[in-house]
Amino acid sequence: MLHTKSILSFGLLLGATAAAHAAPITFVFSFSNLTGNIAGTVTGRIFGLQDNGVNQAATSLIIDSFPVGLAVADGINNSNVLTWNAVQGNLFTVVNGVVTSEQFLAQHVDGVRTDTFFLGAVIFTTNCCGIVANSGLSLDNGFRIVGGANPTITSVPEPGTFALLGIGVFGATLAKRKLGAGQSTA
Repeated sequence: MLHTKSILSFGLLLGATAAAHAAPITFVFSFSNLTGNIAGTVTGRIFGLQDNGVNQAATSLIIDSFPVGLAVADGINNSNVLTWNAVQGNLFTVVNGVVTSEQFLAQHVDGVRTDTFFLGAVIFTTNCCGIVANSGLSLDNGFRIVGGANPTITSVPEPGTFALLGIGVFGATLAKRKLGAGQSTA
């Protein structure tokens, strides 16, 4: 009877694991200045990407932090870059939980200034100076630039992953106790 219950529990755990991995994966990114005129690091999050998907669009891309030298009054921090008025190349490829390529460019143009954010191999030039970078954030028409190399992009474990791990450990412990109790009474 214990063997049958163990097999059933294992099957349920595998099914729950498969369902959890079908959900979109959240990624965090960061890049530090290499070629721009503002020192520091830009960080943020990418939402809505599925595992093992090619050239898929993110549903949200949030800039969480950037160097103080880029500080602006219009709230770029914690804003969804996908709401900017010119988004191009929102393409991400994810293989086995890893972003293997990214091509993203967004611009916010308000008639006074242009803010630009990009991830991936983009050649970016501004009206004041030109940089070649694989990731960047430029504010105030390019007078303040953080230009970096390939961004570091990593996945964030979903809460369901930790729950499944806990259920698995609990089930294994329970099975071991029952098996040990059955052996001592025999």
